[in-house]
Amino acid sequence: MAKSQRPATKQAKAETQLVHIFGEKRGTRLSNQLREAGTLFGSERYLDAQRLLAPIAQQAPEVAEARELYGLVLYRLGKWHKAVRELETFSNLAGGSTEQHPVICDCYRALGLGEKVEETWEEFRISAPTGDLAAEGRIVYSSALADQGKFAEAIALLENDWLPIGKANADTTAGTSVGKGTTADSTGSDSSRKTGKHQKAQCSPETSLRLVYMLGDLYDRSGEIPRATALFQWIADRDLDFADVADRLHELSG
Repeated sequence: MAKSQRPATKQAKAETQLVHIFGEKRGTRLSNQLREAGTLFGSERYLDAQRLLAPIAQQAPEVAEARELYGLVLYRLGKWHKAVRELETFSNLAGGSTEQHPVICDCYRALGLGEKVEETWEEFRISAPTGDLAAEGRIVYSSALADQGKFAEAIALLENDWLPIGKANADTTAGTSVGKGTTADSTGSDSSRKTGKHQKAQCSPETSLRLVYMLGDLYDRSGEIPRATALFQWIADRDLDFADVADRLHELSG
């Protein structure tokens, strides 16, 4: 599942818009309701957040931030069709924003709509995202590629410049060439188009762990056990409680 998040700075913009639409009294009440929903979302109380957000989205459909948060809540509840509707509406209201495209892409992946996955990824890729957002998109799209058995392409999407620990370090750790035969350079022009290899990964520590975990999972699923073990061990050395990395290492060593 994509890491769905919504910056707190958006609340002020939504509050101003709600007061403008409904007036001081009602607008302030709805603003407080939206703020509470954001707190509930952060606490993973998604059903409670949904109850607060549904009437706001219905009564103020032009407030992009409300539609965005509602879409993220629906995504967390596994309501893929409804989540896509809200998040694509947010994108349109926000002037074609691709900020939530990784989540939209993951919804389409869950729905088995491969063409929509490709379409969403292409829109996201050409928008030249950076940092955690760019990494999140690659994590989701690599999952979609793996679902189709395209492990070489999925691995190429994350390794080299997108491998936070650095390819040279991974080579040393694994004692072998990471992603041998699957780098963006060796998979042809189509793969280069998909990977956007010219971009660099400048990620937060948590996102770096997510990237390495995803790459380790891809190596594991494609039968590259030494590489998978090396990457899971790299994560365990930094955060043994991250996801199920301890169990993955135990399984791989068994």
